[in-house]
Amino acid sequence: MNYTIRQWNADLKDACAIHAIFKKVYPMMPIQEPELFLAMTLKHLEGVEDGLFVVTNNLNIVAFSGLMEREDKDGVRLMGAVLPQFEGQNMGRSLLERTFEFCKTKKYTEIHTMCFESHPRSLSFLQTAGFVERDRIFWSDWDCQKPISAWAKKKSEMVRHAGIQIITGAEFENIREDWAQCWWKHVMISAQDIPSTIPFEEIPFEKWRPYLELPFCDRSHVYIALDGLELAGMLMLGIPENNRNNINHTSVADGYRRRGISTALKVAAIEKSRKANIQTISTQNHQKNPMYKLNHHFGFVTTEIQIECTKKLQSEWTCL
Repeated sequence: MNYTIRQWNADLKDACAIHAIFKKVYPMMPIQEPELFLAMTLKHLEGVEDGLFVVTNNLNIVAFSGLMEREDKDGVRLMGAVLPQFEGQNMGRSLLERTFEFCKTKKYTEIHTMCFESHPRSLSFLQTAGFVERDRIFWSDWDCQKPISAWAKKKSEMVRHAGIQIITGAEFENIREDWAQCWWKHVMISAQDIPSTIPFEEIPFEKWRPYLELPFCDRSHVYIALDGLELAGMLMLGIPENNRNNINHTSVADGYRRRGISTALKVAAIEKSRKANIQTISTQNHQKNPMYKLNHHFGFVTTEIQIECTKKLQSEWTCL
């Protein structure tokens, strides 16, 4: 079959086509409508604007691959997919070859990507291309129609009786003038505690600050555990879509752990979601993250396993 590879046009038409592939291949992934998806894609592509390629068949986009630069500058993250009906026609391999050539011009020495356990063909493809499994992340769902356990409600009440308030991110802005810097510091410190084999690189505040705005974050859907003026914990919900929402981040500050704060944050998020007619809340946890066991105990049900893979690129590229 004849097909063509080109750079994407960075417009809504191409974004709609890539969005449709995402929805088809990754139905479990939280993804916003095309207009918001385009805005988020443009932000993620900063520094690698020319690193998103599409495959066209009869002028229709049927596959894509895109890169996101990491803070360590030596590594880059890859996301891509081929529509199921076009698998096995070497489109994925052609995209990967084009991506490797692009990485060579940028002198990247490491590339990260992922696939899902439910799609063994993708894992086999990556392994053949030289990628090695590094980590696993569990995806879990909570049915909002399910009653919250008495155990979870009791934990939540204990947190409130201890003097810790659960407020929204929007309310937090009116309490501390340095709310954005406080928020950033909390997230960066918490991310370092995730036991991933892929090292975490802190994102500078100036670069991270836009992620507190739409389309990345609706601060009225963020829940903060506040001890006086101290940020003790945080749960960040995404933007709802099709009666479904995702927990993008949950963390508790060191010194406040094992007090039931993350449970109290989930209870608050579920209660608010029910009022908004959200049917399902999803979340993702690293395989060694204690939060996974806590979510399981809370009542979340594992639905998918994400396999993180890494490929070392030629070190001699840095000498060119």
